[in-house]
Amino acid sequence: MGAKYSGFVSATNTASTTVPMWCLTGGTSKRVRLYHTIIGSVATPANQAAHFAVRRTSAAGTTSSAFTLTKLDPADPAAIAVMDLTWAVNPTITAASDLLVLPMNQQATVQWMVDPANGLVIAATSGAGLVQMSVATTSAAAFLHNIFIEE
Repeated sequence: MGAKYSGFVSATNTASTTVPMWCLTGGTSKRVRLYHTIIGSVATPANQAAHFAVRRTSAAGTTSSAFTLTKLDPADPAAIAVMDLTWAVNPTITAASDLLVLPMNQQATVQWMVDPANGLVIAATSGAGLVQMSVATTSAAAFLHNIFIEE
């Protein structure tokens, strides 16, 4: 059983094929698993649809800002994984790599969770990662994305 961490970001879900909501990269020494995600809107309630997808990356891009992942067990070491939030150069998203699709209504919260051993795996190679994409929306709104990972 590996160390577990959490991270979050509030981002506007403007549909894009190139700009992620967040990008999670591991390192070359450990495989990282995304095992839990929660998405909910922090905007004024409206009856709008949103469609998110988790995809693979082959290059991390040039990070402008990142979230330092929080240890769920204070005795664990700092995370190797990095959760990037904005970029000067966007991550390279792997074509046809949808691993998880999360359609939702802005008035609801969506949650996906599996046993950490069965999470979405990031290979222990340079540049490998996962991104959360806003695939489609009927109206842009602020959404809070909370992720839980295991290293």
